[in-house]
Amino acid sequence: RVLAGFVGAAFGWRRMFALAAVMMLVTAIAVRLWLPTRRPSTTLSYLQLMRSLIPIARSEPVIRDAALLGALTFGSFSAFWTTLAFRLEAPPLHYGSRVAGLFGLLGIAGAATAPIAGYFADKRSPRETVGFALYAIAISWIVLAFAGHTLWGIAAGVVILDAGVQAAQVSNQARVYSLDAKLYGRLNTIYMASYFAGGALGSALASAAWDFFGWLGVCAVGIALIIAAILRHRLAHPPA
Repeated sequence: RVLAGFVGAAFGWRRMFALAAVMMLVTAIAVRLWLPTRRPSTTLSYLQLMRSLIPIARSEPVIRDAALLGALTFGSFSAFWTTLAFRLEAPPLHYGSRVAGLFGLLGIAGAATAPIAGYFADKRSPRETVGFALYAIAISWIVLAFAGHTLWGIAAGVVILDAGVQAAQVSNQARVYSLDAKLYGRLNTIYMASYFAGGALGSALASAAWDFFGWLGVCAVGIALIIAAILRHRLAHPPA
């Protein structure tokens, strides 16, 4: 995020996309060369593996619950980061993409909550930890709605939002990996595909809300998504 803010401000967003493409290519080559080879435990073809995802999702209430909560959580998260640059450029702030990128540094504080969330997920219940994370995300949106016209308000909202999302992600993945080890790859496929689909939806809704209603519209989208997650969390009772 920090790099993108500075490169985008100095050379334009197209250069940043080109740089990101090169970085992804280098990463792909490094993964191919250095990661150990792992033999699959199944003889199913790729098409058969994809077809098996639906029966697995139908038979596992935990993966359905984790996937939906993850999608709504990441949707709320993406709603903020997609529109942050718009908020910073608008009155009364008038800042550019460099400042938007610098907010990525505050994500370090959020990332630091991951081991804490893991600890509580182990001591109590991963799903219970997800619940605490959802309320933290809701609080972050309240802060952003009422103080999002100031840098300190956005900074506080970012720290709480990132911490909540990190905690929810760690706890949800702990739930996913508590299931059948033979299905880890496919369980992770269901979870992460849902996760990023939720992120795409959050970005699309927030962009439209910004065009029509401004910052409060974005906050409404973020809060609505997380309220939906809280309702799901409270009303559904999967086994883990």
